[in-house]
This record gives sequence, C-alpha cells and structure tokens, in this order.
Amino acid sequence: MKNKDEEWNYREFKTPEGDFIKTFNNTLHDWDGPAIVRADGKKEYYLYGRHLPLDEWKEVQRDRIGLPPAKNPLFASSFA
Repeated sequence: MKNKDEEWNYREFKTPEGDFIKTFNNTLHDWDGPAIVRADGKKEYYLYGRHLPLDEWKEVQRDRIGLPPAKNPLFASSFA
C-alpha cells in the first residue's frame, strides 16, 4: 500500500525571486490559501491548475465546506 507522499505529490517551495509556490501533482493548487505568494505580497489563487479570482475561490471554498444538512434549507423537508 502506498503512503500519502507516494500517492499524492504535494510540494511547497520558494523561488530565487522570493515567490512562495504550492503545487499538487505538478499543478498550482492550494485549498487552504493562495497557491502563489509573490515576493511583493501579491497573492494568486489556484485550484488544480486553474487560476481563480479571490471571490470565486472563496465561493468554491464555501461550496466545498457547505452546511450540515440540519442547517441547510434544501434538506429541511428531509428532517420534518
């Protein structure tokens, strides 16, 4: 059985220019924050190699985390 490091390839590194970059399976990616933090402080958000503006990244985060069924109005009829 493969361990986590063999199954998934996460990398974090700093470039000579001072940029901090996070990748997953050799594509820019980070669920927890910006995948690229430039030396000047500019942040860039990527999921699975796709560049996202901050507001769209936050929306994807919200959809990913979601609400528990008991608090989600879509499931209210299931608990009535």
